[in-house]
Amino acid sequence: MAPDLDDVLLLRAEAEAALRLHREDRRDEALSRAMDLAVTHNSSPLALILSGDLNMIAYCQNRRSDAALAGRQAKFAAACYKMSLDVVPGCVETFAAYGEALTALGMYRTAWDAFTRAAAIAHPADPAAHRLGYGRSSGSTKGERVEMAKAKLRRAIDCYANARCEDAVAEVLGAVEHVGAASAVHGPAKLADRFPSSARAQCLPAYVCLELSRGATPAATAKTLRRALAMLDNAAGSFDRSLMVALFRAKLLACLHDYDAAEVECRRALAVDNPDDPAAHDIPLGSVIGEEYDDRVSCLREQFIDVQKKLVLLAAEDWESMNCEKQGEILSVSIDKLHEHYSKIDQIAESTISDALRFSRRHESWRFWICARSSGHCAGKKFLDTASLLDHLCNKHPDELWENLESFLDPKLCENASQDGCSFDEACSEMQDLWLKFTKLSVFDYREAIMPLARMYQWKELKKCIAEDGSIAAWSVDAIFAEVSHAGEENVSAEHGSLDKNGHESGENQVTNKSDNLKT
Repeated sequence: MAPDLDDVLLLRAEAEAALRLHREDRRDEALSRAMDLAVTHNSSPLALILSGDLNMIAYCQNRRSDAALAGRQAKFAAACYKMSLDVVPGCVETFAAYGEALTALGMYRTAWDAFTRAAAIAHPADPAAHRLGYGRSSGSTKGERVEMAKAKLRRAIDCYANARCEDAVAEVLGAVEHVGAASAVHGPAKLADRFPSSARAQCLPAYVCLELSRGATPAATAKTLRRALAMLDNAAGSFDRSLMVALFRAKLLACLHDYDAAEVECRRALAVDNPDDPAAHDIPLGSVIGEEYDDRVSCLREQFIDVQKKLVLLAAEDWESMNCEKQGEILSVSIDKLHEHYSKIDQIAESTISDALRFSRRHESWRFWICARSSGHCAGKKFLDTASLLDHLCNKHPDELWENLESFLDPKLCENASQDGCSFDEACSEMQDLWLKFTKLSVFDYREAIMPLARMYQWKELKKCIAEDGSIAAWSVDAIFAEVSHAGEENVSAEHGSLDKNGHESGENQVTNKSDNLKT
């Protein structure tokens, strides 16, 4: 028997109210309501998925500070997703979430089975049908939403691959902290061999190299950092969607004064669509800030922007250490050199410079004026001075002269005035000002188009000169790698009240009770 429409609408309204509480940062209350809905409406995918999603967000928040509570939340989420799949077995998004919950519980074989089943779905269901606000606010189509679900599945599988080695990574990091990086140098390499599909495992040897470089001599630091960079180059080729790998690599390049490559890596990473979840690749563990995927990605993208800004400051310091001859070579740029450079990389820029060269050599000038009437035989016609422009307007467009002027300027009516007073002189002065304004709007100076291209070329040459200068010592690790604050310092309880440090509060018991009540 199909559910009554009024009941469906009422359930959706209650689910939307719970989600609204979550977005208003009333997390405990939202989680409690969502769990109540899942228990009461245990055949509704809408209620079950909402409860599963909010429990997994709470799990991510609590997993490092209260493993027991986080485990119960992941278990409740897995039960919700499984019951939802019993009703809607063709939802790739729910399978991905189910696999993530199972991964959190360490049930890797069952998680892999869920991922395999999701990948085999021939005609996926619209994930928005049973998820609140899923892509519909942006006007996406069903096909686009299904692609979003497949991207979620890919990220879930990546999280699975990294979760399997998380305990081993934690053990290595603990050894680095307690006995030093030199004593733990062999463990990361073995771990990377054991888990080739884990970005975190592949980055671990480079991280240990980074720790080894701290406090070393400048020459030893540069050598160690280059070894770490070689390791990351391999990882970057295999995990091109990993923002953590890209950020680590960009910072290492900055340490070695290769600002151009660092900037390229930042730009590439910022352009990655649907990147891997940064929380699956972070080292140290738990260092990425953000409770939800979008928050974590946003946090990493802000860090890339910060690195780009820092590159300019670092280059400025290197610039000060250069001799005057090198500085002069960078500052002095011929237009022929610019043309040669951009002819290899940018056709539009090369065309602009070619036009400028032809014009300047023919007329010994960089600027020209254009007719306000840009259509017909006047299109593209250039005038070398304002006198020839005015002559053209008067001869070719006498009836349209003022109309053309008014296309640039607001028309202003002046009352008739005698020539005896000062009104006539004021009008003449005002007309002259209007003409000057018109000519400024009509002029084009090639130098204004070329200067930004010249600055970009100079910036590139500066970065190249710095990278090739072997006399410049590598930056210290502390100068580039800022300390990362740890997320997850506050618990999210399952109920209205916050938990104490030991997780002792009625909320955690109610998670257990509700999990027991959630049965098919």
